[in-house]
Amino acid sequence: MDINVYVQPQHFKDFNGYSVVVFGQTYFGIPKSHGVIHLDKIDHRMFPEIIAKPSLREIEDAITEKWVRSLDGKQPHLIRSSRGYSIVAYKGIFFGIPKMLGEVRLEEIDLDDVPSIINKPSLNDLEDEIADRWARSMPDKNPRLVSDCGAFNIVFFNGMYFGIPKAWGDFRLEVGDAASKPGLIQDQTLQGAKAHARAREEAPARSSVGALVASILRRIKGES
Repeated sequence: MDINVYVQPQHFKDFNGYSVVVFGQTYFGIPKSHGVIHLDKIDHRMFPEIIAKPSLREIEDAITEKWVRSLDGKQPHLIRSSRGYSIVAYKGIFFGIPKMLGEVRLEEIDLDDVPSIINKPSLNDLEDEIADRWARSMPDKNPRLVSDCGAFNIVFFNGMYFGIPKAWGDFRLEVGDAASKPGLIQDQTLQGAKAHARAREEAPARSSVGALVASILRRIKGES
């Protein structure tokens, strides 16, 4: 997974009525009805319909959720396949149906009778649950790339999730005491590792804002 930093907004693809644009290390979903938006000249937060996420998968998931919630929900809709599951949206809920079950008609079954079917309120939560089950089901103990979050790759190893900075390149957790290297994120859950990764990325921005505010306050005091 790359760590490209785009100094100018770049149109990446069209997806479900949105233009997906990458700028810096962030992916933006801009409704095509908005026309051309110059992300390098405006604050995207002025447009609440614009979605911003740290990875391509997350921006696609957010756009897909908006599309699903615009449907009437009366019929199940197949979204995609993921790690042995069919992901289906139905009545505002996202379901992971093991492919080994064959054809399953959600509108005709009692979910309590099929405990292997996963259901979550969001597509991202469902994907994380499927990824976690996949990682923990593998018989070997090799590190497994499970997801990414902004500038971090999320890897499962020895029952833990690690956030590895993409800038480290091909970093091997299984070699020596690599798993104890400073700067690594460690958490028992996939969602916890992602939360730590987001916090790491937000910290420099908060620090920069704080420094700017402090500088302005010093100048104001100096002028008074």
